Amino acid sequence: MDKEPPIIALITRLRADLGPRAFDIVDHWEPDLCAIGIACPTEHSQLVYISTYRQPADEYDYELETAPTSDQNIYDVAGRGDADYDSLVRIIRRHLRLNP
Repeated sequence: MDKEPPIIALITRLRADLGPRAFDIVDHWEPDLCAIGIACPTEHSQLVYISTYRQPADEYDYELETAPTSDQNIYDVAGRGDADYDSLVRIIRRHLRLNP
């Protein structure tokens, strides 16, 4: 994965905390070295976009995406914001429907 160190560290930490098979990496933003998408392994349209761009250490910008509800969208936004690591883990668990 050709990403900035904070993204690589985040993925490593999330795999350790959520489990190695808790999510798939779905990188629709390959040229963006400060962002990554993680998705539900069984439903890639249930995705969390995470960015470290211009964020302090252990702070993340996120967007929650779901399958589109209309033919005009490629996805729907279910939420977005900034979060520290612990809050981001809770958000990911809820959005990807992971057991605690």
